[in-house]
Amino acid sequence: MLTRTRVVGLAIALAAVGSLAAGLVAVWNSQPSARATAGLVRRPATSPSGPRRDNADARPSAPGAANPLLRPTATASAASNDQPNAGPAAAPAPSTSPRPAAAPSSPSYYTVHNKAHNLCLNAMNHVNTANVDVWNCNGSWYQDWLGLKAGSAEQVVNKQSGLCLTADSVANGANVVIATCAGSQNQLWLVSGARVYLKAASSGLCLNEVLTATATNEYNADAATCSSGTNQQWTW
Repeated sequence: MLTRTRVVGLAIALAAVGSLAAGLVAVWNSQPSARATAGLVRRPATSPSGPRRDNADARPSAPGAANPLLRPTATASAASNDQPNAGPAAAPAPSTSPRPAAAPSSPSYYTVHNKAHNLCLNAMNHVNTANVDVWNCNGSWYQDWLGLKAGSAEQVVNKQSGLCLTADSVANGANVVIATCAGSQNQLWLVSGARVYLKAASSGLCLNEVLTATATNEYNADAATCSSGTNQQWTW
């Protein structure tokens, strides 16, 4: 049989158990369930200076990848791909620089052959007033001459010296030399057929090889009265 003392002690124990149970229920009701909180991840507040770095929904970019929110800047040489209304880049303007001037053509020099002995008109030196004679043709610049065009009186220039074929007078047998080009009348020669006339001589003097019986070098050229002799006939 239960005594009064045991009954009182059991009642006290039950009361303590009830208080503990009530406390546990209160704690249980004040916390969300473990299942409900299992899927939650704490997200820190967004920083006002930029996007949050630990956003659980953001996927990390591959190393070196461009920011997908930024559009590339168009290059200066072409229309931007980010502007659908922009047309193709304009073609470069043509160059306005002047074309280089054409190089002047080289003058034509001639070797002048005398018909009498097939010797060449030759400057004996390259200095002013050097004598002109006939010599074996050798292809040197002393035997190259510029001019001798039919139809106009003009200077006849020696290639080696740049000096002009010159009669030192208008008398028959006048010596022929090379001298500084001045455009004077005794430096102007007129071609007519195979003959070369001195324009300054009103009596008509022709470029002449002093005729000898045999072909001899160093015979002077002169300006002499025109004749039909082969010593006044020249080819070039």
